[in-house]
Amino acid sequence: KGSISLAAKGATFALPLDGIIDIDEEKKRLVKSLDKLKKEISALRGRLQNSNFVKSAPEEVILETRENLKLREEEEMKLSAAASQL
Repeated sequence: KGSISLAAKGATFALPLDGIIDIDEEKKRLVKSLDKLKKEISALRGRLQNSNFVKSAPEEVILETRENLKLREEEEMKLSAAASQL
């Protein structure tokens, strides 16, 4: 807790953040970012679950929406992991 893990080949390092950054402010920032991401993810999922969208949208738009969803979900996992380490 209060540190960030860094992985390198054959080792994992922990960099203590206490005293370097304001941990409470960083947690607030991460929560705010996660809330925004969750809304974006929900909107993208809703779009992809909408049969009218899927039927009428060009294939490249559907693929782009799926890719955006994948990227947002990956970002959410990274931010969640960072928040849990603080």
